[in-house]
Amino acid sequence: MKISKIALALATLMLSTSLFAKDKASITEEEGRRYPVSAKAGVVNYIAGYVTWNRNSYEDPLAAGKELLVGDVLKTHQGTFAEVLLNPGSFVRLSENSEFTFHDKATNSLKVGLGKGSAVIEASVVIGRITVVTPASEYAITRAGLYRFTVGEGDATSVVVRKGRVEVSGKAAGAGKKIALSAGAPVITSLGNQGEDLFEVWSRRRSASLIAMGHNLPANVVQHNLAASQIPALWVYSPAGKTFVFAAAPRLCVVSPYGLPSGTYGGGALEAWKTIKEYNRIDQRAESLRERFESREVRQ
Repeated sequence: MKISKIALALATLMLSTSLFAKDKASITEEEGRRYPVSAKAGVVNYIAGYVTWNRNSYEDPLAAGKELLVGDVLKTHQGTFAEVLLNPGSFVRLSENSEFTFHDKATNSLKVGLGKGSAVIEASVVIGRITVVTPASEYAITRAGLYRFTVGEGDATSVVVRKGRVEVSGKAAGAGKKIALSAGAPVITSLGNQGEDLFEVWSRRRSASLIAMGHNLPANVVQHNLAASQIPALWVYSPAGKTFVFAAAPRLCVVSPYGLPSGTYGGGALEAWKTIKEYNRIDQRAESLRERFESREVRQ
């Protein structure tokens, strides 16, 4: 059994190496048109399940690729997730039964709203600040990091700061802190050993998947578009994944809040192998959580 596992690992590494080398080859200008780029916030990047959007009081099913405008309301329903691009380098991921909107899409003053439900904001890069508006208050994200916002019953709001810094009502909370706010001043406590739930595990896995796609973008596509745009970071469309990924100039050395190198290129087989190991670790954690929840339901 041990020998077969080693053989499988080596075969997987060889396959990832060959695919990586193939994908990293230079492409023609015509082929490059398959990789559109964007620096705008608001594109719905991924949908799992039934999601709707409301504009001018009309509600319709929402598909990936749609650009949300200021005032549009995205709604996830039971058992569904969604991902929306913020500024290049930052994503918002929405859990089921959530409502999300844009108040301001300007690069240096991005402002989004969470009316109900739960959202994870993964920010490898923060330009200026990201303001999150909830029924209870406004929160300012001022550093790259990982944040979980939840609006519950009676508009009670909580924020978990895994990494980064959030400011609210004149107070600031850093990594490993939790902010609770319903009525009155915010209460900041230590997060302790509070682990991730299934939604956060999904967000982590989604991040690893996007980073893997980013590493496999043809190098000249990234270099050409970054040079042409005169900015150090962009969203670049991956035809293989049918999704936008984060592309940054290699000199930035961006690392995602989950600890994986994000937006850097040229890692080759080593980076591909690191990503495979991360997938395995995430899968094991997700399976452990599922078993724990299932056993608890049985006991009840």
